[in-house]
Amino acid sequence: NNNGNDNNNNGGNGGSSGGNSGNSDDSEENENEADNNSSALSISASSSTDGSIPTSKVEQLCKEHKAPLPEDMLTMIRTSNGVSAAVLMRWFDLANSKSFFMKHVVSKFAFFRNRALMDASFSRRLFTDISIDVALLSFIEFMRVRARSPSSSSSSSSSSSKNSKKNSINNNKKMYKKSGGAGPAPPSFWDEWEFFACDILAAIGMNAAIVSLVSPAIRTRGSIGLNAFTATRKRGRSVAFLTISAQVGACCYAMGFVMQTLAEVLYDARTSSSSSSSIGEGKMATAQRVGKHFGSFAATSSSPRQHAVLAVERYVEKKVAGAAMVTTSVVLRASNSVFGSREFQKQQRQHIVA
Repeated sequence: NNNGNDNNNNGGNGGSSGGNSGNSDDSEENENEADNNSSALSISASSSTDGSIPTSKVEQLCKEHKAPLPEDMLTMIRTSNGVSAAVLMRWFDLANSKSFFMKHVVSKFAFFRNRALMDASFSRRLFTDISIDVALLSFIEFMRVRARSPSSSSSSSSSSSKNSKKNSINNNKKMYKKSGGAGPAPPSFWDEWEFFACDILAAIGMNAAIVSLVSPAIRTRGSIGLNAFTATRKRGRSVAFLTISAQVGACCYAMGFVMQTLAEVLYDARTSSSSSSSIGEGKMATAQRVGKHFGSFAATSSSPRQHAVLAVERYVEKKVAGAAMVTTSVVLRASNSVFGSREFQKQQRQHIVA
């Protein structure tokens, strides 16, 4: 509008050009909406009365939308003699998404893809949990480094006594991470960046495992399909809950063990004067203890809380939609992450004291 007014004042046709550009933008949006509506109509026209699309029509629709199906999905469709129209529409959205994460990560890996096809909000939930947990870990590390800085420790006697308590906790954490560690923890972040980096990687991996295992998924060749939200009987839901919690615990145990071992190897390779970077028995025992702590906490706390959050979200989705639903989901998951982080830190301090 400003461009149009300026051009009009100069005696030009800026107003008409601005109006034409606005009309062209509107026409492009209308064309996109028309394309989406036409694709939805073509899929609905190809579906049967029960909402499924026969195998003969699926490949034709995939060619029209330039979204070829993966081999395991083709096998599933041929075995079941068709696929749900909603699942096929979600696949087209994934395959043609402009988001790099959706198109090249979620759609390429069956573990994530089968859940995104079952639940349209899965990718948002996964990204929300990972982002919040990484932000929390970064904030905790920032406060820890700030508390250990000389400027903050020399501000006043009361603050120095508080910092000394924090330093003692940080030293204990360091001893918990590095068995046989000699001396106090290094005061600089860069002296122990390996542990923070591996903590971030572990948080990403564990959140991805927890959110994915708890979420329902479509059944393809080789998938289990057992889920507490898709089981029809109460006994089946109980078995699914216990099975998924055990899987969550096993995944998080492996993640904690591997990341702790990796942090030890990187730290020793950087600080050790010798060329050997082998892991001793003491450090291996520490890695196993960290893995057990991660696994037990995930199975007994993270998995039940994730089930509860997802159950509330699925209920709220039936009542509200749009921005209200997204806001509710983010608030729920942020509260869950903060509570889980506090509980994990509390248990970690108890393990250190023990």
